[in-house]
Amino acid sequence: MLEAPPDPADDPADDTADDTGEVTLMSESVVATIAGLAACAVPGVVDEGEGAPSAVATVGRTHATVDLTLVAETGADLAELMADVRRSIADSVQRMTDLRVTEVTVTVVDVRRPGTATHHLR
Repeated sequence: MLEAPPDPADDPADDTADDTGEVTLMSESVVATIAGLAACAVPGVVDEGEGAPSAVATVGRTHATVDLTLVAETGADLAELMADVRRSIADSVQRMTDLRVTEVTVTVVDVRRPGTATHHLR
């Protein structure tokens, strides 16, 4: 797991201003949406209805962290799936926002066949 970044606002050397001196900040909801869409693009992630991935993001000036819950397709290699999801999220957020993702926590909350209702075995 990646270590949480220091608060970028506390770093006077952090220069996120563009050539005009303006600073662009990214909304946490935008980063969470990007993360959810990136997770849906990974084969083995259920991306419909109640099984759609749900993400929460924390955003600083140059870094972001993401907590994501998802439902996996039955039979998926969960360790590989989670690694692919982390990579997809980090790549997509970096490409679209220029924020460096320092941590992605993935929680698999269920497994099911695509197109079926969520089920829980007890």
